[in-house]
Amino acid sequence: MKNPKKKNPEISYFDTLLDNGVDIEDRVLYLEGEIEEYENAEFVRAFHKLSRKSDDPIIVVINSPGGSIYDGLGLYDIMEFSSCPIITVGLGKIMSMATVLFCAGDERYLYKNSTAMFHELSTWIAGELTDINIEQKECKRLEKLVSGILGQKTNKESSYWKRFKKNTYFDPKKCLETGFATHILEKGQFDKLFSKNKKK
Repeated sequence: MKNPKKKNPEISYFDTLLDNGVDIEDRVLYLEGEIEEYENAEFVRAFHKLSRKSDDPIIVVINSPGGSIYDGLGLYDIMEFSSCPIITVGLGKIMSMATVLFCAGDERYLYKNSTAMFHELSTWIAGELTDINIEQKECKRLEKLVSGILGQKTNKESSYWKRFKKNTYFDPKKCLETGFATHILEKGQFDKLFSKNKKK
């Protein structure tokens, strides 16, 4: 009986996409589901491969309910400090920490039926009073950091984004008015974004 072929743990979903040439040509990465450590590692590896290949724009399609703020800020830095222009495209839901990642785009597109959601940073704290005070200070630091990013990237001050204590939903029109998004996608426009990556 032959031994079953073991799956190479070093070969990921993103590696498969990159190897078959489709995403290398179009330079599109998809960020879907919750933002957490494992998925981040996969995304970062793929992002670095594309950024090393050329300085052409990278398109990041986001459909996420949010997730870890620390992991999200790590992804934000990867995109924000890349030498490649970044185009973010919001599809479905762009919520909580995903709103910060969406803002990493130099150009930010939303599909017409997508929804953005903003709210106050949430956490669960237990332990001794000293530990609780430490965590409370850290939450305030992170809240200031996140609202500062939104304030820098949109046409609203950071104080505007701080005021949303409860879940606050924006449709694409509201996202456009506040500068959160720069464009609402029209029919066929997503395919035209690929032309930004085609050599003349």
